[in-house]
Amino acid sequence: MRPLAESVSTVLARRVSSQVGWRLEVRAEELTLDADGKIPMERMATQRLTDEGWDYLLLLTDLPRLQRTRPILADIDMEHRVGLISLPAIGWLRLRQHLADTVVHVIGVLTSGARHALPGSGRGKHHVRRRPTEITTPVRQVPSEDGHAEVCLVLTGVRGWLRLLFGMVRDNRPWRLVP
Repeated sequence: MRPLAESVSTVLARRVSSQVGWRLEVRAEELTLDADGKIPMERMATQRLTDEGWDYLLLLTDLPRLQRTRPILADIDMEHRVGLISLPAIGWLRLRQHLADTVVHVIGVLTSGARHALPGSGRGKHHVRRRPTEITTPVRQVPSEDGHAEVCLVLTGVRGWLRLLFGMVRDNRPWRLVP
């Protein structure tokens, strides 16, 4: 994950804002569920942002998540400056590239929704400079139906479900059972 964090910093400068210095810290910890079976994004953000002095918090989980009948790739809570990315929804192929794109997108949305937008990032619904190949992706940004976030990235169609399914298989690593 650390090499990914270093490469994401340069992508953030190029696609979100080049007028700030991006520094990403990576930590591996367990995310515990609350009484409702959800990851308490707000509580974790409130605690971590003040304790660590961070501007934004991104959480990665290996839990597949759904909004009605659509797989959730990420939840974004702009008020608390936290995003939650579901690794199975990243898929099987080009894992590093899809994860980097998702991290950049989530941080871009968080910065555009901040009270004081970053220099050069713009404000509003979505001001992350997209690559032309992202137009054909099964990922869509929609309002969240969950009270824990304002925006969701969901996977649509058969390609979205296949991406989630193959991501779940990748996370379980069944090929380790063969030896």
